[in-house]
Amino acid sequence: MNVADECAAQWKGFCHALEHGRLAHAYVLVGDPRGMGRRFAEAILAMLYDVDDDPQLMERLLKGAHPDVIWLEPQSKSRQISIDSIRNLNRRIQRTASEGAWKVAVILGADRMTDSAANAFLKSLEEPTGQTLILLVTDAEQALLPTISSRCHRIVLSFQEPELNGQWREPTLDVLRAFGGQDPVEVFLGAEALANVLKSTKSRIEKEMKADFNKETDDEEVFDARVSAALKEQQAGVLKLLLAWQRDLLYFSLGAGKSTYLRFPEESDVLREQASRLSYDVCIRRIKAVEDMVRRLDRFMPPAFVFEAGLATQLGRKRSS
Repeated sequence: MNVADECAAQWKGFCHALEHGRLAHAYVLVGDPRGMGRRFAEAILAMLYDVDDDPQLMERLLKGAHPDVIWLEPQSKSRQISIDSIRNLNRRIQRTASEGAWKVAVILGADRMTDSAANAFLKSLEEPTGQTLILLVTDAEQALLPTISSRCHRIVLSFQEPELNGQWREPTLDVLRAFGGQDPVEVFLGAEALANVLKSTKSRIEKEMKADFNKETDDEEVFDARVSAALKEQQAGVLKLLLAWQRDLLYFSLGAGKSTYLRFPEESDVLREQASRLSYDVCIRRIKAVEDMVRRLDRFMPPAFVFEAGLATQLGRKRSS
C-alpha cells in the first residue's frame, strides 16, 4: 500500500493545493521521521520532480545527491540539529534551482533543532524565494517553537500514539501505581526508580550493541552515537507512557473514565482511586510537568534531577468542597 492509499485524505489535500497553485511554502508533517513522515515527504519529492520514468532521479533525490533537494536530520552523539546545519540550509535554500523549478528542504526530526538553530531557521520561513518547499517531519510537534509552527501548514499523518511497550513498561507503571501525588517522600522514591529505569535501559542497549561491535573495524564514536540514539528512543517511550497515564487520570477526574478513552483500561481501579484525590487543575499541572520533563531531558539534564523536579510539581490534593 502506498502513501496515497494509506493517507488518502492528506495526500488528496496536498495534491489539490498544488494543482490550484495554493501550496504553502512550509509544512509540518506530523508522523514518524523514519516511517510515514519520511515516506510522505518522499512521495512529495517524486511528484514534484516527476520521477515516474526516471528511477535514477529518484535515487538521487533520496540520497541527497540532487542539488535542489536538501535533507537534514539530527547528527552526532547529541542527536540534535545544530545551528551550523541550519545556516548551511539557509544558504542553499536561497540559491536558484539548478535542475528544475523546485527547491525542497526536508528536515527529519525537526523537533531536534537546538534553540539557536530553531531561531536561525525562522529566516528560511520568513524569506522563501522562488518555488521553495520546506517539509518539517516530526512525531513531537509540541516540541517545535510556536513561531515555527505558526508559519507552517500542518498535515497529520498518524492519529495514533506509538505503542507504549518495552522492557521499561512494567517498572515505569510500578512507579505510577505507587505515586499518589500527596506524600513528598514519594517524590524521591519515584524519581530514583524512574532514573534507574533509564539506567538499566542504557545498560541493556550497550550490552546488545556490544555483541555486534568489532574493535578493529568499528568506530567507537559511531557506536556511542548509536547507543545514544537508541536510548533517546526508549526514553521517549517512557515519557510518553508517563504522559498517557496523566491523561487517563484527567479523564477520570472529569468523570469520563470509559474504556474507549483510556490507554490503560486494565489499571482503571488504580487510576480511579488516584483521580479521586486530584482536582482538575492538579491533573492539568501534572500533564504540563511531564511535558517539562521532556524538554529538560532533551537538554541533557540529569534524569534523577528532572524526575525529582517533575514529580514534585505533581504534588497536590483535591480542593475541599
